[in-house]
Amino acid sequence: MTKRFHSNFRSRRGYVLLVTLALLVLSSTLLVAAGQAATRHALEARLEQSQLQRRWGIISCRSAVLSSCEQILVSREQQEGRAVAEYRTTVQLGDDRFTLVVADEQAKANVNMMIDQFGVQSAEDHILAAMSGSGLLNDVRLRPSVFADDSPTPAGPPQLIDGPGQVFDSVDPQALINSRYGSSPPMQNLTCWGNGTLNILRAGQESMRLSLTPALTQLEIARLLAARDRIMALSITSNLGSTAAPAANRDAIGPLLAEAQIDAGKRNRLPLAGQSACHSLWIIAADPQREWYSLTVSEETGKGQPILHSVVW
Repeated sequence: MTKRFHSNFRSRRGYVLLVTLALLVLSSTLLVAAGQAATRHALEARLEQSQLQRRWGIISCRSAVLSSCEQILVSREQQEGRAVAEYRTTVQLGDDRFTLVVADEQAKANVNMMIDQFGVQSAEDHILAAMSGSGLLNDVRLRPSVFADDSPTPAGPPQLIDGPGQVFDSVDPQALINSRYGSSPPMQNLTCWGNGTLNILRAGQESMRLSLTPALTQLEIARLLAARDRIMALSITSNLGSTAAPAANRDAIGPLLAEAQIDAGKRNRLPLAGQSACHSLWIIAADPQREWYSLTVSEETGKGQPILHSVVW
């Protein structure tokens, strides 16, 4: 009887030990799971905080800069004594770095104007010829919309192209705005916004060639650039290039073309302007791991608030 009692006692003690061990394993597992969940929630909270800070940083930069693009470019022209179609700067906000690229969209060749003048295939060939050496020749493919955008934009060509995705085939945004192989960035010379006219007081050589060939020869374009640079250097502190004095800017085109010895018969056929009503702001937000790209274009219509176009990568 005693022997059986001791045997049952040892069995119960072994059973209690096993249950205790099982409970310890279960509690350890639960503690590990709780720790992992707490760590995950902390990481998610930190990520959400970082995303919120970045979104507010982008919104703040856009609110502070977009409406002042023209004034920023004019200020740079006055400081540098030359035409300035694009200006870049970097702002550090907390752990994030924001690169801002302010540009005059009417200082660029308008893709929709080229399609209107030459047709889709010829416009594509025109762009390809200008982008030789950029490394993006295989990525250029115009995909115009079947119907033009009927939003209330200023008078100009039909809006068959309304974003870089209809010009470039799966190209990363950094390839669109950064120089490669010594060539200028594609989005520095091309646009699909604005009324189709070229701001002759700011346009660069490639933009002029895209917009004014074949109406002008390469020699005439070179003379036009040289004449523009001389006039801008002499008159940079005047209202040239400023939207504040449109009449003065329009009056500047005639003397500029005359100084460049452009035939009078060609002048009225050239899509030129002496001011701009369309500006863009690229915002590149970066942390130590990656970058986020956004593009906002502000287009004045003369009918109240400007029209905004946005592209986000």
